[in-house]
Amino acid sequence: MVKEMDRSAGERILNTLTMEIDKVPKNENTTSHFRRLLSISYLGSQYDWLARYAELLGTKDLELCIHKDDKAEWFLRNDIRLIESNGESHYELVGTPSLAALNIFSHYRFPILDMTKTDMENKARQGGFLHIMEETWFCHSPTKEGKPCGICNPCKYTKSEGLARRVPAQSISTLARTFLKKMKKKAERLLPNQ
Repeated sequence: MVKEMDRSAGERILNTLTMEIDKVPKNENTTSHFRRLLSISYLGSQYDWLARYAELLGTKDLELCIHKDDKAEWFLRNDIRLIESNGESHYELVGTPSLAALNIFSHYRFPILDMTKTDMENKARQGGFLHIMEETWFCHSPTKEGKPCGICNPCKYTKSEGLARRVPAQSISTLARTFLKKMKKKAERLLPNQ
């Protein structure tokens, strides 16, 4: 889709690397930093394994699209600096953040940290690529029809951050299915190997 609109932009999209989460090597230091942040405020579990994956790759410039109003942006806002080069800009973590645990974000560049979801929507509309943005995925528990569930945290955040039109209203069956999935996960954690 991107190459069809802008060949040079399409060429900047690299091949996808995949690795199963349970294959990402453990790193107790990184996980303890993640837990420290989690003790302050909610932070998705992906920030633990993503940091460990970035460490495995040895990268310091993985682009992570944390945006304004994102839960993770709250942690970063006072410990970032703007980097401008060749007409482009991004944010990155300062060399010595106010809290050592923030170093789990040291492997990334943040290109849209100052944009809200509605800012992104407006920019996409103005640039003629809103149809591509409409293909982005956020739901953790899609319906059988491949639609957003409307109840998981990313669906809730999408609604509260101005893009409720992308999240259909939940049906009773969706609510029941989600409740049962949550109960099953809790039971599996409490009763391992049953």
